[in-house]
Amino acid sequence: MQNGNVIIRHTGPVVDLSVSPDGRYVASLGVDRYLVIHSLMDGRTFSFIVDPNVVPTCMCWSPDSRYVAIGMSDSRIDIWDIISGKAISRMLGHQESVSCLAWGKYLASGGKDRTIRVWDYSSGDCILMLRGHTSEVLGLDWLVSSDYLVSCGADMRIILWNVSYGRQIATFSGHLGVVVSAVFADDKTIISCGGDGSVRFWDTRTRRSIKVLKTGCRPECMSYEPNTMRIAVGCSDGKILLLNGEKKTSIDAHKGRVMALSWLTERDRLMSGG
Repeated sequence: MQNGNVIIRHTGPVVDLSVSPDGRYVASLGVDRYLVIHSLMDGRTFSFIVDPNVVPTCMCWSPDSRYVAIGMSDSRIDIWDIISGKAISRMLGHQESVSCLAWGKYLASGGKDRTIRVWDYSSGDCILMLRGHTSEVLGLDWLVSSDYLVSCGADMRIILWNVSYGRQIATFSGHLGVVVSAVFADDKTIISCGGDGSVRFWDTRTRRSIKVLKTGCRPECMSYEPNTMRIAVGCSDGKILLLNGEKKTSIDAHKGRVMALSWLTERDRLMSGG
């Protein structure tokens, strides 16, 4: 994998980026307050200003690739329809900035207020609030087609939740810095990436770390590609590390921090934003 071309250009840093579940679009969100949708089919690009006065913080796609949820620094979440280019609903409940989002059976959000909220996006209602982290929640991921959610935070912990019961299943500790990302590799394994420079693999049954990889950098984000089991780590020095088993490849990608990564699985490409 070689250095790629710029397909979206913001006037300020990119705060989040994601390839749609159907692989047709890549969406990016910037501190310039724009949501940009780029078609990977025909190369067309559409941009929408999400709010002229409030900085967006995070985003995620709906499972059907029709909507984008955007978390804002003023604590709200807006749902955008990419076909009409309009915000169609708003969710209120967090007391501080929204830090992360994940959309599975439900939409989940994590915030600086240390809570996780689970939403019915069609009604905009918060159907569940989860408390467990003692600092900002920084990452969320759903296990595919399930009620299991994993979260990570600035308190250096990873928590596995059963949302249908509204309770914690397990807590994983071992990182020596903030945990910037935690994702399911499968139903038995969680992969996490921390500010201590390590990528850790956790057994969800024993609740123990089963493998540790050293990145040699200060990670800002991580993305996992399940088909090839490759891990991409975005670093504060602008590099991207590709981890494939024990093999590590470094790419000079950005002039500043790499803030977001997303795999385009079918084309064996990696999208990055910074």
